[in-house]
Amino acid sequence: SDGRKLSLKDWKELEGNVIPVTQRKPARVSLQNEKDITSAGREIMEQARKENRDVFDILKEKREFGSTETHDFKKGSSIYTKTEILNAQNYYPKDWLDRSQAASTLVPIIAKKTTRGYYSNGRTPIIALSGRKDCAIHELAHRMECMVPGIVKAEKEFYDRRTKGEQFQTLRSLTNIQYPYSEVARPDKFRDPYMGKFYQGERNYELLSMGVEKIINRAYIKGDDDDFDSFIIGLLLGV
Repeated sequence: SDGRKLSLKDWKELEGNVIPVTQRKPARVSLQNEKDITSAGREIMEQARKENRDVFDILKEKREFGSTETHDFKKGSSIYTKTEILNAQNYYPKDWLDRSQAASTLVPIIAKKTTRGYYSNGRTPIIALSGRKDCAIHELAHRMECMVPGIVKAEKEFYDRRTKGEQFQTLRSLTNIQYPYSEVARPDKFRDPYMGKFYQGERNYELLSMGVEKIINRAYIKGDDDDFDSFIIGLLLGV
């Protein structure tokens, strides 16, 4: 010792025993309707452009995202699909994932690898992934729709506003892809007609699923559909 008097803080630093500072969790934002959701999302999008930042970096300052916890899957499920779903969790709010994971402890999910991805919310839920890059992100969004009722409520409001007065058209005629004739959409001016796909019962949409893919790939930089991008960012922020 050199004879100095040490404070408790100094002593603990010397001993390598610093008391950690507790990290504050982001304050929870709650948005109730499509108009407010889109407006809030636009603010974040404009901030990202102005500061040249990724939207998800800003969102994570306002809400907890991601989870290292895994869902419960049926025995024999695809290891590939389980791994991809775990990676995709980084792009969804933690409280959404908490609900989904809790539900999977009661009813485990079947994870498959197929030629065309899909999510089925039947008696035994199924997540099936193709080898497409963002397939897990897309299908996990459909799982979130089933776990968080506010998502579909907001999607319906947005879909009805954007496609008001439009007639159904087959996705086959809109895309030149050999979709079954039963798959129809109101194409609006979406970047991809598939975003306007219509499901009977209006329990699912292709808005969040397609939209999160676009946000991850920073499509909002182009400014070709600010209304759509703002809505998706707002969903991730406050529903």
